[in-house]
Amino acid sequence: MGGRIGPTHYKILGTGGGSVSTTMPTRDGERILYAPEAPENWFFDIGEVKLVNGKARVELDPLFYDCISHEKPFKVFVQGAENTLGAIRVKARGDNWFELEDTGGASSGTVMFNIYAIWKGKENIRLPKFENPIKIEKVERVALTADHKEPKINSQPKKS
Repeated sequence: MGGRIGPTHYKILGTGGGSVSTTMPTRDGERILYAPEAPENWFFDIGEVKLVNGKARVELDPLFYDCISHEKPFKVFVQGAENTLGAIRVKARGDNWFELEDTGGASSGTVMFNIYAIWKGKENIRLPKFENPIKIEKVERVALTADHKEPKINSQPKKS
């Protein structure tokens, strides 16, 4: 359910015990997947890069960069994979790039990375207090069509 508390819009907001989830078809039927939840608005990206002589430079995806805060630095977590010699570390970081280094030497291995960054415009939101209950005035049911045409929307008053 969506809601607005103060200046913040929420697309999914619930109280205790609820989980943010989606469903996906699998070879063993429809399965539920859960979203991670955090005290701040984080976006993340995952990738891998090949080291050349123990070094690599990674440019952030420009579309991802457009979505993240430039006021708070992004975080990078790395894991050496095939053919790395030592611990992998973030050697340097700029606005939209970072450099990796294999401390064990000039390897040509693969490094996997996760980038976490704060959502642009949400830099100062951390564990906001939930003070105002959301009042649902109208419930809308959307009937999805198999041919992906415009859905039918049926509005009806909330049942007590």
